[in-house]
Amino acid sequence: MVRDETQQQASRHIDTPAQSLPTTPWPGIGAEQQLPERPQTHSLPQGRLILHKQENFYVSTVNRRHQRVHPLRKPTGVTSALPKILPQQQTRIADSETRRMPRLDTLNTTRRSRFPIPLWLETLGLLLVLVGIGLAHAYNMFNYPRYELDEGTYIASAWSILQGQLMPYAYGYAHPPAGWIQLATWIPLFNGFFAFGNALNTGRAIVLLYKLGSALLVYLITRRLSARRSLGLLAMVIFALTPLGITYQREIYLDNIAIFWFLLSLFLLVTGNSRLRAIIFSALTLGIAILSKEVLILLMPAMLYAVWLYTTSFQRKFALVAFGYTTLALCSAWILMALMRGEFFSYTWHLPWDNHAHLSLLQTILEQTKRTQSEGSLGTSFSQWMGLDSLLVVISIVAPVFNLVFGFRQRNQLLLSLLALSFWLLFIRGGVVFPYYIIPLIPLVAMNCAFTCATLARWISQVTRLPLLQGILVLLAIAAIVPYDILHAQPIYTHDYAQEQRQAMDWMREHLPRNTVVVIPPQYFVDMRVSGGEAVGAHSPFPKAQLFFNVATDPSIYHDQLKDNWQNIDYILVDPDVILHLNMIREVKGGSSILQQALKHSVERAHFYDISIYQVQHKI
Repeated sequence: MVRDETQQQASRHIDTPAQSLPTTPWPGIGAEQQLPERPQTHSLPQGRLILHKQENFYVSTVNRRHQRVHPLRKPTGVTSALPKILPQQQTRIADSETRRMPRLDTLNTTRRSRFPIPLWLETLGLLLVLVGIGLAHAYNMFNYPRYELDEGTYIASAWSILQGQLMPYAYGYAHPPAGWIQLATWIPLFNGFFAFGNALNTGRAIVLLYKLGSALLVYLITRRLSARRSLGLLAMVIFALTPLGITYQREIYLDNIAIFWFLLSLFLLVTGNSRLRAIIFSALTLGIAILSKEVLILLMPAMLYAVWLYTTSFQRKFALVAFGYTTLALCSAWILMALMRGEFFSYTWHLPWDNHAHLSLLQTILEQTKRTQSEGSLGTSFSQWMGLDSLLVVISIVAPVFNLVFGFRQRNQLLLSLLALSFWLLFIRGGVVFPYYIIPLIPLVAMNCAFTCATLARWISQVTRLPLLQGILVLLAIAAIVPYDILHAQPIYTHDYAQEQRQAMDWMREHLPRNTVVVIPPQYFVDMRVSGGEAVGAHSPFPKAQLFFNVATDPSIYHDQLKDNWQNIDYILVDPDVILHLNMIREVKGGSSILQQALKHSVERAHFYDISIYQVQHKI
């Protein structure tokens, strides 16, 4: 009975009224069943017709202009002929129910602002804030802090990329090369390495661009997650103006490059509205972040949770697989490179196909995991952090824990908490911790702090029953942070810690012969090996300048080039980094290298605070 009624109802929708039928019969059909007139079409602005429409979806035609259609494919509109051609089709259509698609609402739905601001005004204000952030980071950037060893290593590696090599010496797989490949990409745009005096100054100018991009992304992510501009501005100010951030985010560290790509990945994910294109691009940028600094792989589980949050329920499984596969596939390029170079497995394992000594990716990873806190401890780094910005260090612990507790109702808070706490695992694992390791944590702390302040302000406004008080308290927090940061950032803008290093380069330019073997830290490498460097000037470069670490540990240098003879070394530049690493090498290898032997037979020729230049006294 129900089936008969359903069939009759379907027939009423399929059959065409008699008065609209033409006089020409349809071939093969009785005269009583004639062709219906083609209904008058009303095109949409895009040239489409809606054929069927329900709450969550609609079916429309596709209109491609100037497309020729074969006559056999032209629609006839003979729906009444369907029972004759396919007898069971009418019953099947009548019995089936249209599947209702799930709702496409994602977690971060936008809401209308109580005080709407035009987009152009918001953009103008944002540009002014970015200009202020740029000035705060650029002022005295070339004088404070001093040029660090890792900065010289990465800028020297960028120079090697432009020469067709991964590094000046054998690539040891300490880090993936994507970070200094990006630095090398920027160098031609700055008209060479010495646009700002020396190579490290140019590198710091490049890092400033990444800093501004990261600050903008912190604002956009926080604004999207909270739907409030004031919270985005608060997170942006905390991230950009903290003395801790200004100190380490000025330097040429791979972390500053990687965190930009990570924030871009998170931004694409939370603003993608569950689109597959956004998910794939988010995965690609996360892969670039990991290839820029491998420690960001610690954030991968939390990012998978973000994919779960910001995709619709019927897309989640596919989105998780697509995101994870794309990220890991891109990261596997590093492993694939090691396999193709025959440097994945360690030579010490004596595998059948290994017949020559070489560096190894797996061996380097194992050595990295075995590094102890004797090289850099959490306690020492924590003391330096507290000296620069004790408030931010305390917030970096309190805010993520607060959001973890109260984030089960606000999943945005929970996500930010998981991201920050995931990176804390790097500090508490018991291995080596250098002070600059905190760089990726700073933007995560800034966003966590903004949400914590918003929660507290909301509670206060609910108690006082003053809704406007919530926004006022956030603005007061911004007004309090700016003078606090300026007060604690006085040394950053007044001290010149790089002066002695520039003086050492000037002295070598004027006093050292160009054909001598000079052993130097990485900070001076590009300026001594490339024409126009600060240690070269208008003269020819130093083609025999060598890095101290490779002279002490690389057989291709101390054995092949220097013939295991300390007398083939002419000058040595010594600073605290050189002394520290030589002592570490002595503990690991035992005995003394030719570099240490040369130091025993040398005399000091110049001294600049904690930098000394020694001349080796050769035996006749």
